[in-house]
Amino acid sequence: MNILIIGETSRLLPLVRVIPDVEDVHYALKPDTSITADILVLDHIDAAMLQSIHHTHPNKRMVYVYSARGGLNHENYKTMREGCQRRQIPLVTDIADDQLIEELEKCLFPNRMKAKPQPAIALVGCHRRAGKNTFAQSIAEIMAQKITGAVGWIDLDPYALDDHDSGNASIWSLYREYESGVLSPERIRETARRDDEGVYRIVGNAKLDTARQYKPQLLEQVIRMSFQAFDFTVFTVSPYWDNTLTLVPLRLIDRKYLVATSRVEEMQEFYAAKPQINFHTHLDLTGVPFIFNFDGLDNETEKIVSAKLGANAVVTVPNLPRMKVKETDEIREKFEPLADRWITELSLNLRNVTPERQSLIPRWFRRSS
Repeated sequence: MNILIIGETSRLLPLVRVIPDVEDVHYALKPDTSITADILVLDHIDAAMLQSIHHTHPNKRMVYVYSARGGLNHENYKTMREGCQRRQIPLVTDIADDQLIEELEKCLFPNRMKAKPQPAIALVGCHRRAGKNTFAQSIAEIMAQKITGAVGWIDLDPYALDDHDSGNASIWSLYREYESGVLSPERIRETARRDDEGVYRIVGNAKLDTARQYKPQLLEQVIRMSFQAFDFTVFTVSPYWDNTLTLVPLRLIDRKYLVATSRVEEMQEFYAAKPQINFHTHLDLTGVPFIFNFDGLDNETEKIVSAKLGANAVVTVPNLPRMKVKETDEIREKFEPLADRWITELSLNLRNVTPERQSLIPRWFRRSS
């Protein structure tokens, strides 16, 4: 594939050259009929530029790179995005080198990138205190023990607080850094708190009213950047169905697992909310696999939940006494096969030696949800 970069500077040239299967890359200040190209990459765009390209390179694909390294001007970004959408020109936001290379590769080779699985899962609580955080903690720790890469846990609960460090990175702080143009995958990893089990945690968010103000396209870019920050990421999503912090990951993350329980009244509220979720996200959660937490507080059985969700349970966790070391062991055993499946599907590298399991006593005092 031959690429022609048209820009005010040649800053994109070395970044495009490292993309696999790009055969030849040329740079020009303006459209040049002497250069043959399959795709044009533009670092600025206006009516005169498009008119010139129409004559020099008719019917050629174009990609526009919008620079946000000096900060994001929301009005200008919105205008440029809408203009590109009308002309069916993909717009890529330039925040950091690694992020830009990946986004350009998606545009240049869409079929190849579609086949590349996301290194992430989302645990979606059907109601408050369904157990998603307890399960996320177990999954993240299992993965951190099994694979060589970095494992992240990002809590998207708008009311989540970090008991350990009030200054810890939150999705809100990352969002603000993205707005200012300084966020990068390296920055996400640097600001996350690494716990005793080797999991990089991002927790502590704005309240619900603020979560409703997140701009979907910006939050989506923050989440996509986290895919590059960690080799595997667990997202926990809470059951507030009217805000960006919940709806964007529901739409964006491919591997979703509902966390359902045996509580009849709370589950009925979730069933009633499904049409609303579908309306806001155009995403039907029917058929999404679920983790069944039989907490012994009511009589909604796995079979009933399966019929109402139109899906099967991938893991069933029985009612276990709270605050017991045995609880953590039994939950981990339930999730081991699922973790092995993710490792295989994502081609993650296994550790050569499994470290000896640390004492579970400190987990007695951890908050579960």
